[in-house]
Amino acid sequence: MLPLRLLLALSLCVACGKRDRPSDAESDARAPMADSGAADAGQEDATLGDAGLDGDAGREDGRDDGGRTDAGVDGGLDPARCPIGLADGCCPLLRYGGRDPDCPSLGCESLEASAPIELDDISGTRRATEWKGGTGLAWTGRELALARTDWGAAGEHREIVFELRGPDGSLRAGPIRTPERTSSLLDSRAGEAALGYVVDLDRFVYANATGRSYDAVGIERDGSLAFTTATGLSWCNWNSGGWVEMFPTGDRVLAVGHSYTCEGSTDEPRASEILADGSLGLTQDYGTGGRRRHCWGASAACDLECATPRFAFFCSNENELQLRGFDPVSLVAEPSEVLARDFVAYPRGSAIASDGERFLVVHTPGSVSARSAHLQAQIYRPGVGWEGPTLYTPVFEGMMRLIWTGDGYLLAATTWSPEIGEHGAPLGSQHRFSVRLWHFDADGRLRETFDNDPGLPGLHPYLAWAGGQLAISWVRPVDPERWPSDEPRRFLRMYRCP
Repeated sequence: MLPLRLLLALSLCVACGKRDRPSDAESDARAPMADSGAADAGQEDATLGDAGLDGDAGREDGRDDGGRTDAGVDGGLDPARCPIGLADGCCPLLRYGGRDPDCPSLGCESLEASAPIELDDISGTRRATEWKGGTGLAWTGRELALARTDWGAAGEHREIVFELRGPDGSLRAGPIRTPERTSSLLDSRAGEAALGYVVDLDRFVYANATGRSYDAVGIERDGSLAFTTATGLSWCNWNSGGWVEMFPTGDRVLAVGHSYTCEGSTDEPRASEILADGSLGLTQDYGTGGRRRHCWGASAACDLECATPRFAFFCSNENELQLRGFDPVSLVAEPSEVLARDFVAYPRGSAIASDGERFLVVHTPGSVSARSAHLQAQIYRPGVGWEGPTLYTPVFEGMMRLIWTGDGYLLAATTWSPEIGEHGAPLGSQHRFSVRLWHFDADGRLRETFDNDPGLPGLHPYLAWAGGQLAISWVRPVDPERWPSDEPRRFLRMYRCP
């Protein structure tokens, strides 16, 4: 590796410290709805333009924590647009893989955690004790954007909450609260979340969990809502077909996810194109015939520049774990590659991420009732096959998230410990779940695994690479045995190398 610029060391003010944990790595709807004017209703007085986004904030040399000068560039280049891999003084976006010598390294054996940052949600209302959904994260090259859905102060309607934070997690702008307007005109439900940053438009697209489907919500940098469009991605509950992600490419966004209805009419991967004006473009399903309850546990990742997005998913009729790429413009599918087959107990989920060429593939075969459930992880090179070591570790997991870090991979999963006679995830007992992390090197070797919020329950983890740091958001549900009068709360935490 080339020498790395100490981009963040001079300005980080997070209360960082080693985690108090044992070391156990070895144990293991085509027209969009216009939202003009909606942003004014219920929005806070402060605008993002007044929130101190100048690059000279907190630095005597005119550079902020993201490495950008007060002209909004880094070494004369915009981090959102500078090329990957050149020693040009600019740390680019690494959302689809790649390495860059100007980005702080995340190649350490043990990550260092910031203190958890509680997000500013409405509390104390008649809706305050209800389940809270996830928080989407997106790195712009300069700041971390967050989007989530919350009840309004009176508890009569939901609001989209948007804010911008610095690389240390400190609040720079917002929270801006705007009344939600779903494609169905019904209030959303708490579920998974995702957020993508469209560089060409300087706009964010948020996946909002509506009744039993996802809307794509366009959010401008000032927090106003540009559009609301139904993606066609369906979900039943947070642990069944709820995975969703946003892949910006050019001035478009690909909304990708596992589309599953409770009736079982569809159960397969799906991609939906959100055009620059917010309208729904092409859509495509990627199962093998659309048969009832046939292909599940899907996740997706892009290779470098998102030239070929790929889904990983399990097909029950063939008893196979498959990898299937598609063209990001036409959405035409490639033939599937079979990653594994002949499972004794079907995998329940998958997670994949790419270094730009290869993919770390995580899947979870085994039976809950037979206590044989486990997590497997290994590097796969499309068209070639498996490479490197295989991780095999017992775990009972729910939803998973996996990202490339620039020097390896970070996996987040909701986990639980089954009770006697239990045959599936205890969806009605949120306090029994927690969020666990697995930190891998670039070849799939496990560096460490640990609890994100030790001793406390957790749901809906979401990950983002953030300029040489890793950001995670999650929900801390109420534990009725320990804190019966508390409310669900959402948090943000940053990880970095010491």
